[in-house]
Amino acid sequence: MPSLFGAPVVAAATVAGAVQANPAAGGAPAGVPTSPAGHFDLNPPVVLMKGNHNPTFLISWHSQRDLIGELSWKSALYIWGGPILALASLGFVLSRFGLW
Repeated sequence: MPSLFGAPVVAAATVAGAVQANPAAGGAPAGVPTSPAGHFDLNPPVVLMKGNHNPTFLISWHSQRDLIGELSWKSALYIWGGPILALASLGFVLSRFGLW
């Protein structure tokens, strides 16, 4: 089966190093590695983790300059607008109860 983006297609058992077991004999289904209960494998065949090079991936129809500009004013609005809105709401509630 050809891949959509040109990457090679690899079977899951090849990638994960899965153990083929017989479900009828009480083992795990095919493709699921088996281990004793309570045992944690410190050296798994495949490890997924965050790498050293981690650029942020955003899907957008805006240019990078437009995206950064929009994020800058939104972050300033959210950082300063949140506390201002909280204080205004607190003042409103206190004035409704006659405490201010």
